[in-house]
Amino acid sequence: MKRVLAVSMILVFVSAACVFSQNQPPLIPNIKSVEIVDCIFVDQYQCERYKVTVNPPYRAVILTLKIEKEAGEMLKFALADLTLHYYHGEDGSSEEVAPCDAISTFSTVLDVDRTLKTSKCAPGWIKRDTGTRTSASSMVYVDVAFRQIEHNISKMWLCIASPVASTTTDGFDLTAEDRKALEENE
Repeated sequence: MKRVLAVSMILVFVSAACVFSQNQPPLIPNIKSVEIVDCIFVDQYQCERYKVTVNPPYRAVILTLKIEKEAGEMLKFALADLTLHYYHGEDGSSEEVAPCDAISTFSTVLDVDRTLKTSKCAPGWIKRDTGTRTSASSMVYVDVAFRQIEHNISKMWLCIASPVASTTTDGFDLTAEDRKALEENE
């Protein structure tokens, strides 16, 4: 009985400590609903710094999303958070997943030009968040682009990151080469 009580007290203490620490994963958007309001297939699209061209026979698909959220709450998406799951093929039975290649700024109006941003090296580095005006709104729009999409795509689903497991770590030790690289980047 004493052991059970001691274990219970430890679990309560650990649970309470987690409430005040990093118990929520970062960059998980608190959204009420997402609707795909536009879907276009293109062979190229313009980003902030350069034009993205897709090699035939593939295309890029640009989805315009209508997102309902709490007014006053900021949203932040990373490219790595967004994937497009879809079926393609002559009989529609081949399955595929495409990572998000570009994301626009957020806006409160559907029919406005939103600038796309992409990364040549690491999609996790590109993040977009709602600014002051768009955070105040309960409804925002954003464009997301996926490339190398087959011509005979049929049904598609947009997936936004959702945590399914967690762990803690002490990280890793930096080597002398790592420290030198960090100093050069500062």
